[in-house]
Amino acid sequence: MSGPGVYLEKPVSPSSYVTAVRKLLGMETVAQPQPEELRRELARALSDADQETLTRALDALRKK
Repeated sequence: MSGPGVYLEKPVSPSSYVTAVRKLLGMETVAQPQPEELRRELARALSDADQETLTRALDALRKK
């Protein structure tokens, strides 16, 4: 008998869940971007965004 294929720590984040499912299915894992990478990408997107897009993004963040 073998043990579990993966182990998930609680609370389970969506990204760790997807990673575990991909591993169980034998799919290629996708590297998670680092926080600094995400900050740079967000800064680039915000610098090019119009007022309406910025307002919608801020509203979405406030709902969290």
